[in-house]
Order: sequence, then C-alpha cells, then structure tokens
Amino acid sequence: MGAFVDRYGASCSIQESSYPDEECVWLGVEVDATGEITPNGRMHLTRELARQIAEVLLHFAEEGTLGLYGAEDYGVGAWVVGVSRANRGVLGRVVEAQPGTLIRVQNVQGEEPWECAWNLVPSSWLPAQPPPQGRSLYEHLED
Repeated sequence: MGAFVDRYGASCSIQESSYPDEECVWLGVEVDATGEITPNGRMHLTRELARQIAEVLLHFAEEGTLGLYGAEDYGVGAWVVGVSRANRGVLGRVVEAQPGTLIRVQNVQGEEPWECAWNLVPSSWLPAQPPPQGRSLYEHLED
C-alpha cells in the first residue's frame, strides 16, 4: 500500500486488491480535504484500466493537458488550435492526418507544419531499476 496527499490535502492511497479472480488495485481518496472519511472514494482498477489511465496521466505530465486521443475527427483541412507547450493557442489547419498516430498542422502564418502526436505514450512502463526485495513498486517509484 502507498499513501499520498493530493493538491487539496486529501489523504489518498493506492493498494493491491485481494480480489481472487483478477489482479486489481484500489486507488483514490480515503479522507477528503475537510477531514471527512470517504468510504466510496476509491476506484477498483484492473490492469487494463490502469494502463489506460496511465497513458492519460503520462500525457498530462508531459503536456499539461489531457490532449487528444484519436485523429478520426481531425481530417485534412480541419482547423485546430494547438494545446501543447510548443504550440498552445496557435491556430492552424490539418495538412496530414494518420489516425491514432499524429496530425500535422500548418499554422495560419504559413510557417513550417508541426506535428501533434498523442497516442505515442507507452501503454506499459516499468522503471529501469526494479524495486529491491521487500519494497513495492510504488515505494520504489516514490523514493
């Protein structure tokens, strides 16, 4: 089990589940910022759900936004506004779209197109050094 405090001071935790049919973790708030116990404040996540959330969180950690997770609605010719650090607020037009991989955008000034990638976050990740014997992965990453 690992414990941490969120931005508002709520006590949160992550804990391996004892669910017998599938590997799961509990994640969420145990005591909110006002000191009230939240008995239903934690999520029960499977490994696949954890992977999906990890992709979103890693993108947020890199870019500061939740980003875009598919290119199907961003066809060539569509107008877009940049959301990453490098192009935030820049108006442009899609000049190339590869669903699930990237969109290439030309800004309104006609400068060189830039690429906006969003599904390139790894779907699984492990630290380069495994945790020492007796330490959980969470404790190892926290250290």
